[in-house]
Amino acid sequence: MLKNHQINIDNVILTIILSLFSILFTMNIGFLLGSSIKNPILYVFAILLSIIILKLFRIKLLEIFFCFLLAAISLIFSSFFYDLSNDGTWYHQNTIIALKNGWNPIYEKYTLLDAQLYVQHYAKGHEIISAAIYFLSNNIELGKSINLLIIFACLLFSYRLLGDYFPKKKAALYAVLITLNPVSITQIFTYYIDGFFYNTLVIIIIATILYIKSFNPKYAAILIMSLCIFGTLKFTSIPVIAVLFIVVLGYAFMENKIKNIVTFKNFSLTVIPILILSVHPYFTNIKDGKSIFYPAFDKNSNVLNVHLTKSIQEKNRITKLGISLFSKTGIPEKTIKSGLKIPYTFNISEVKKLSSPTIVLGGFGIFFSAFFINSIIILIACLFLKIKTKTASIILLILASFVFYSLIFPEPWLARILPQFYLIPILILLYYESSYTKIKWLSYLKHITLVCLVTNFVLFIMVSFFFNTLYSLKTHFMISELKKHDAVYCVQEFGYKSNLQRLQDNNIRYKLCNLDNEQEKNLIYFEPKNTKISTRVKAKINYNNQPKILNLLDQIFIKIQ
Repeated sequence: MLKNHQINIDNVILTIILSLFSILFTMNIGFLLGSSIKNPILYVFAILLSIIILKLFRIKLLEIFFCFLLAAISLIFSSFFYDLSNDGTWYHQNTIIALKNGWNPIYEKYTLLDAQLYVQHYAKGHEIISAAIYFLSNNIELGKSINLLIIFACLLFSYRLLGDYFPKKKAALYAVLITLNPVSITQIFTYYIDGFFYNTLVIIIIATILYIKSFNPKYAAILIMSLCIFGTLKFTSIPVIAVLFIVVLGYAFMENKIKNIVTFKNFSLTVIPILILSVHPYFTNIKDGKSIFYPAFDKNSNVLNVHLTKSIQEKNRITKLGISLFSKTGIPEKTIKSGLKIPYTFNISEVKKLSSPTIVLGGFGIFFSAFFINSIIILIACLFLKIKTKTASIILLILASFVFYSLIFPEPWLARILPQFYLIPILILLYYESSYTKIKWLSYLKHITLVCLVTNFVLFIMVSFFFNTLYSLKTHFMISELKKHDAVYCVQEFGYKSNLQRLQDNNIRYKLCNLDNEQEKNLIYFEPKNTKISTRVKAKINYNNQPKILNLLDQIFIKIQ
């Protein structure tokens, strides 16, 4: 354990969360004062805030160095892997570029037409932190390093909590299963924020449990800062926080600590920073005459339903959830029946979809329906066992809150919008693990479920790593070839301004042209290629210069197509 080597896990988590919070908090203060991310004073203030809090909690230099090491690893990986996702290179990067160039979202309107609605009105905590990193590094890819950093924090914190209740090996296994949600894996090198949202939520839950258990101010600090970050990520953060608050009250009541939790001090320290960070977009939406969550949850439009066939759109949300859970992984097929599958079965086309950050149906993987059914059987059996340990009660409370939220959430069928649903079968397994009574057939079923879970996330990692490596190497090669020639290239983009910014950041000159003719010679594309919307460049490239590893991956790609 890290503690044995004089590195305290709690201090590491505090330092990581503090680094994200200090940037987010100071930049929002700057926005309120009419400033922008380009103001160097804000970075000085962020450093001073971090130093004060680090000294307050007596964080050791070795622990800070360890956090720097994790940050360095995150930055190195993020610099290699390009974000080539749809929304990532569209409105998320458009937002980041605008913020980096000095846009103040509180007092200024976003004037570009591309993704204007989303850039102007959506919550943007993740983008603000990423834009600050982009401003300091002049490399937009480095901003997404916070995805890997929050995964490190979630993994260590999960192990820290589970280590109090289970043997080390078991705690390590479940920490990995909890942290490496398929949504987090597929979005790790993109600017999609659902995986970051999920891992931050797990950290909040762990900090809450540890704080109520010990009332250590360190956990309070982690909890408050994580809540502040979480509240700025997505509109769905707010209802999640509301449900979480009810769960906290329930847990505090179970522990007979309700009076210690509901205090003016705790309320003030939590609510005031959240209000400061929520001026945009919540209050600015109201000021503009819109609903607080505009344009999400708008009665006249449902941006998620466009991914579904009409036959599924007409179903209620619970039926949609059921269809999604037991469908083939990928996009909907022509009929609902043809898209459904028998648990434990899969085909190779499903496996290929595991690299997508926006899987529509079956988004938790090819074996999720199998281990979901297994876990339900285990839960029913456990309820008959009447497990009465304190650990089981905590797990059951969290489990009940996730089930409740999933049932009331408007669109629970899309995995990346409700990533915490993936925790339900894992929590059920932990519920059984917390029992002193073990039944042989249930233990066998638990082991089968664990094998499915591990196989599932390993497949996600392998497929995602393959395609991310392939497309990133292609992009590196393409940019390096373009930089060799002092030319002005003809470029056409379809709303993906980030690709133009990518050329600018690499000092590649270009002019906008019409390159709609797909048969035109010497067209190269930013991967993954989509002939309708890909940014394309007219340039002659010598593919004989491709690195050997890229040639090898290309051959593998051709074989599996």
